[in-house]
Parts: sequence; structure tokens; C-alpha cells
Amino acid sequence: MGKKEILKKINGSFRSKHLTAILGGSGSGKTTLLNILAGLLSSFKYIVAVRYCSFRGMDCVSATKCVDIIKKICMQGRIIICSIHQPSKYIFDEFDQVYFLAEGRCIYNGSPSNVVKYLSKMNLICPLSWNPADYLIEIAQEEIPLLTLQEGSKHGLLEDFQYSSEQQEQEQEQTTNPENILNFPVSCFRQIKILLIITFLQMSRDKKLLFIQFLNHLLLGLITGGLFLNSSSSASKAVENFFFYLTVVMFFIYTHTMTSVLLLPSEVEIFKKEYSNRWYSLRAYYGALILRNVPIMILYGFIFNGLVYILTAQRMDLYYFGLFSFTTFTISAASEALGTFVGSLFNIMHGSIAAPVILAPFVMLSLYGIGDGEKIHPFMDFVTSFSYVRSGFTALCRLMLSNQPPLECLDEDYCHYKDTDLLLRDMGMGDKRYYLEIVYICLFTFVCRVLGYLALKLRTKVDFEKKIEAVVSSPVIKKTTFFCK
Repeated sequence: MGKKEILKKINGSFRSKHLTAILGGSGSGKTTLLNILAGLLSSFKYIVAVRYCSFRGMDCVSATKCVDIIKKICMQGRIIICSIHQPSKYIFDEFDQVYFLAEGRCIYNGSPSNVVKYLSKMNLICPLSWNPADYLIEIAQEEIPLLTLQEGSKHGLLEDFQYSSEQQEQEQEQTTNPENILNFPVSCFRQIKILLIITFLQMSRDKKLLFIQFLNHLLLGLITGGLFLNSSSSASKAVENFFFYLTVVMFFIYTHTMTSVLLLPSEVEIFKKEYSNRWYSLRAYYGALILRNVPIMILYGFIFNGLVYILTAQRMDLYYFGLFSFTTFTISAASEALGTFVGSLFNIMHGSIAAPVILAPFVMLSLYGIGDGEKIHPFMDFVTSFSYVRSGFTALCRLMLSNQPPLECLDEDYCHYKDTDLLLRDMGMGDKRYYLEIVYICLFTFVCRVLGYLALKLRTKVDFEKKIEAVVSSPVIKKTTFFCK
């Protein structure tokens, strides 16, 4: 079988952030050239994107919207080359570069705005009412105009209508500037707002998850309140009431830690894809991740707190109930921050193992020395202060038991802990301060949030570095020369 010569000594350059169109009549070699480019450019490590885009079969409105979207993607530093058939005037002007083929040869390579000027230089006048793309296709079908254009291309007459070296240097400076690569068209706060709207919409649709969380807080609130029923009303139940506060702390710790550990890993996989496509920044996503659970945490927390507070007969004072709820909220926020850190690093299976292992030392330190009073060694007292679980436990006990009027001894003749300050002293919390414990929990939350951010950044670092390196380290002008014997 004989060989057919399709492309004839053509060459061209394609620039980053430029949308390039390959045009030509039927059989001009557009598809062959695009297939060659797709094969060659895919072998380069730092080519951002090459796509085959044909608007055949689309109406003008759909094609226009499609080009607008591709244009926005292209402005993010990608190289996009399209094959297009008979574009409208609007679509034709949207392209930054036009590469026109006729009988396997390039007859025009430059800006769409310079097509009419170039044709005029070749004594080919485009009528005012004509689309330059249609006129170029029309004259390419005629022998004499086609020869004229081929001769002009062969003798370098196109160079005056292509990009100058100064324009190339300016584009390279803009493209290789990391600030331009990392910038987004909208502010970080605007991105957070949009992400929160989307997240709340998704949460409202997932009614099963909301119901499970509500049922968890409701049932465990009733169970906990029933187990420690009226524990705060009598001095004979002072120790029982003391461990009620520990139960409350454990509930909020495991509820919010494990929720993040189990739900976040699946979201991270979606986030990586959206982040690689530069839908939003990492800071915006992480900010929305922190804020999105606050309403649920407060609402469901009030349900649990209200139930246990009433059933255990705590101080019926709105001020103390507010501080009680605030303390549990800080514990919940710290636990969610820890869960976010674990969920950002591990998948669901590994995270569900890692989270209890990480929590175990905090829980053990929270119970160390309970009942020893002032006998705790100063060094161990210092070590236990690093447990945010111990801090939350201590904060609740100091809030609800310190400076309380003597309790009545209802069920027994003698109650040792009528004075709750004595109970705090024997439990090793006599010299602690409520607000200092809250400050430590907030510091722990901040550290976990920073670690969670770094963990997410680590998960996306490899893919992101490849995209940045593709734009920064490689030259703006990509030139590929084709020779067909």
C-alpha cells in the first residue's frame, strides 16, 4: 500500500495561558496534527493539559459557553489546543492563537485579530460582512489564493503578525511569578462563604446523618442523666457526681473525635480532586471545614447538656449552665480538631485505629493521681497538665464544685464531702484554676488545627507541586516542529 503525505513541513509554538485553535477545511490535516500533538505532549512531564475540543453538533449558545469555560481553565496556566469547525465570530475572537491548515500546510499562525490585516497584505480583501474564519476557509478551497497564502507563509510574511520577543518576555514573567499562579479570582472569605453554603446544603440533604447524631446526643443524654440521677443534690453522692463530670467529658471527646475520623477521609479524596483543579484554595477549604460543624456542635451539645444538667440536679443557675455548656463546647472543639488531624493523615480503617491509640494517653493521664490529693509528685502533676482531657475534667469540676454552699447529707448520718472544696483537694484539683484550664484547651485546639492544616497540605503537596513546577520551571513558549518527508 502507498503512503499519503498529510502534513508538509509545518511547525508552530503554543504558549501557556493561551487558548489555541486549529482550523481548516475538511481533509486539511487538523485531526492528524492534533493526534500528533496529543501523543508528543503527553510524553512531557510538565505539560499541564492538552485537550481535543470539537464543537461539532453544538448550537451557538452551547459552543460559546463551552469556549468561555475552557478560556477560564486556560488562564490558570494550562496549554489547551482545540480543533474547531466553522466558529462564529464571537468564538473565533475568543481564541488567543489560530493555527490554520490547508492541504497539510500552515497558511496562518497568529492572533485572530490580525487575520484581516494579514490577508490584506496578501491582496486578499475580506468583506466587512464576512466572518474572517469563514472567509479564510473559503479562499483556502481556491487554488490561486491558496498558493498565495502558502508562498507568504514560506517566505516568513507571517512573522510580523505573531508575538514579538518583548510580548513573550512579559508573558513569561507573568506566568512564572508564583504569586500569579497561586492567586484566585475571588477572595478567601468569598470562597469560604460559598463552601459553607454548599456544605450546609449537603448536610440538609443527608438527613440520616443528622438524625443519627441527634439520636446519639438524645439517648446518651437520657442514659447518662439516669445513671447519675440527682447526683448533685446530696453530699452522700459527691464522689458519684465527681465522676459524672468525667463521663460528660468522655462523651464529648469520643463523639467529636471519631465523627471527624470516620467522615473526613472520604471527603479528603474529593477535596484533592477539586483542589487540583483549583476550584478553591486550601485555606478556604480548611476554614469552611472548621466552621461547618459549629452550629451542629452547639445545637446538639445544648440538647445533651440540658438533659444531663436537669436530671443530675446541678446548680439551677443560668450563668453556671452557660459556663457548663461553654466548657463542653471547648472540649468538643479540641476533640474535633484532633479528629481532623487524624482524618487528614489516615484513611478510615487506619484512622479508626490511630484515633483511640492517640486518645489513650490523654485519658490515662486524666485519671492519674485522682484521690491522692496533694501527694502527686510535682513532675507527674506537670505531665498530667498536658492532657486536654484532664484539663476539661478539671475545668468542669472547678466550675461546678468550687465555692458551692455545703451540701445536705440526706441518705446517711455522716457525709465526709459536705464541703465540695474538700473533695476537690482530695482529688488533686484544689489549686487549679478554671480559666487556665480553658486556655490550655484552646491552645491544644490551635495546635491540632495547625497540624491538621499541614496534614492536608501534605496530602495535596505532591500533585500541587507537579502543577506549579509545570508552569514555573518550564518555558512559556512550547515549540514543536513537524517534518513530513
